[in-house]
Amino acid sequence: MVMTFDRGRQSTLMFLAAMKETLPIPQMSVRTLVSHGRYSRLPFSKALGSGDRDAIERALDLTDMTELAGCMLSKLSGGQFGELSLPW
Repeated sequence: MVMTFDRGRQSTLMFLAAMKETLPIPQMSVRTLVSHGRYSRLPFSKALGSGDRDAIERALDLTDMTELAGCMLSKLSGGQFGELSLPW
């Protein structure tokens, strides 16, 4: 896939890539990070269900992050980290 960036998006990506180098990165996978977006929809102390897992997979697919789903955040390149940060 070929992506084109306007100057604002390019600046944001550069900023996020630089932040990866200066901020502590949680020890979790891309999929785990995406799953955190589901917890606001759950009652207190309820586990993720099959519908939540389906939504997580859809989100990864829609944002072209499926290939990175099992990768640890700390192992992503600055550009990959920036791309991951933008949709959220």
